[in-house]
Amino acid sequence: MFATLAGGYPWPSTLTPEAALDAVMAAQVEAGLGLLADGRVHAADLPPRDLVAAWVAAAEAGARSAPEVPVKLAVEGPWTAGGHDRALAAARALREGLHALAGAGCPVVEVHEPAATLPRDEAGRSAFAEAHRALLEGAPEGLHACLAITGGDALALGAALLFAPPYESYLFDLVAGPESWRLIAVAPQERGIVLGVGDATGRRLTRLEDVVWAAGYAASTQGRGPNRVGIAPSGSLAHLADAPARVVLDLLGEAARTVAGGRDEVLSRLDPRAIDARSSALGHYRPARRDGTGR
Repeated sequence: MFATLAGGYPWPSTLTPEAALDAVMAAQVEAGLGLLADGRVHAADLPPRDLVAAWVAAAEAGARSAPEVPVKLAVEGPWTAGGHDRALAAARALREGLHALAGAGCPVVEVHEPAATLPRDEAGRSAFAEAHRALLEGAPEGLHACLAITGGDALALGAALLFAPPYESYLFDLVAGPESWRLIAVAPQERGIVLGVGDATGRRLTRLEDVVWAAGYAASTQGRGPNRVGIAPSGSLAHLADAPARVVLDLLGEAARTVAGGRDEVLSRLDPRAIDARSSALGHYRPARRDGTGR
């Protein structure tokens, strides 16, 4: 299991883009994230032709902090960018960008389609599906495309439509859209699932027990296994101040380390009652110290 961002991260506007990327990468590395992101330092609606430059800058910043950790790029999805009328055209343009990213060596592209933009009618759902099929048509081997839906659940699309395009993985916001658990339960075994369980709203402190339990449950669905499960904030952290954003990152990094340590580590770090789904609410999260001990 790994931890990663879900879109944006706060960075001082007074910094140059290069310095901002260095700050964003350093925060992720210190927290122990296993897949780095540029934190949307680049514009959310960056033209496809500029995606390679954005990823190269992010990858260089990541290499300065942790050369061995891969770096992904988040992009705006074709439905969000083009709406019903221009989604197909937006998908074809973005497809060229994805192919260019693959050629440059980008390992993961996170395609964001916020739940608020998802179509509710049959015609819209069909157009959404057509756009995403077009986006991934002829996808280069080795490029991992992840569909991210935040700000609510994805039930309006339905499992059949959602899992029809050949995405390698899906990121679901399980704070604003807990009903997406119903989709996770039936997601094909070979698809990766990234759980948006770190509360990105800043309204409550996510507990370590909750994250570890969620990861275990997701790994059990369809026999998926822990290697196809990731954890993330429930959405962009860009609207938060640095301190609360770091709390979310630290919690996710600690959860990933706890799960990686196996059952003995889980038992040593958690209230044993939290291993049982029926009593997980009884646990208490202890924020980790900077040295990672949590003691």
